[in-house]
Amino acid sequence: MSTTEVIFSRKSIRSYTGEMISDKELHAILKAGMAAPVGMKQYETVHVTVISDPEMLTKIENEAAKSMGNPGMKCFYNAPMYVLVSVKVNKTMPTVAHSNAAMNAQNMLLAATELGIGACCIWGPVIALPRLPELMNELQIPEGFVPSAGIVLGKTNDTYEQREIPDDRIAVTEIR
Repeated sequence: MSTTEVIFSRKSIRSYTGEMISDKELHAILKAGMAAPVGMKQYETVHVTVISDPEMLTKIENEAAKSMGNPGMKCFYNAPMYVLVSVKVNKTMPTVAHSNAAMNAQNMLLAATELGIGACCIWGPVIALPRLPELMNELQIPEGFVPSAGIVLGKTNDTYEQREIPDDRIAVTEIR
């Protein structure tokens, strides 16, 4: 697939077989995330945690559901892996850190699309985890880092196909 084909094919997959992706596929996806731009080349301000332990996934999913006010919610959709991107926020430019995480996650989503791996942004744990220092510790999130983006990964029976994106999907103002 060309870059444009991947971009226009990417979508949120919410149906997983439960089957794990291969180490080779995971490496390719993580490498794509590492290729994302990071403000002022401060790569040490981005940390990625790959979670595939079923008990830990259940614990995170349950805490996310509680924090979203929906205790029965299953935000991982049976995906066997959650990749959490945490950042160290610079107080002078706080939005840069979150942009770094978003670009990292987007690169991983695009790589997953190209590989035919199911992927979806999942925000519940990003909201819940900062309120749970014990769980942050269990996940070995470095001191001073906060979760900022997360994606699930796994095998799926769903497929990626190019789609039309309306020109007016997002408002654009041009100043020339």
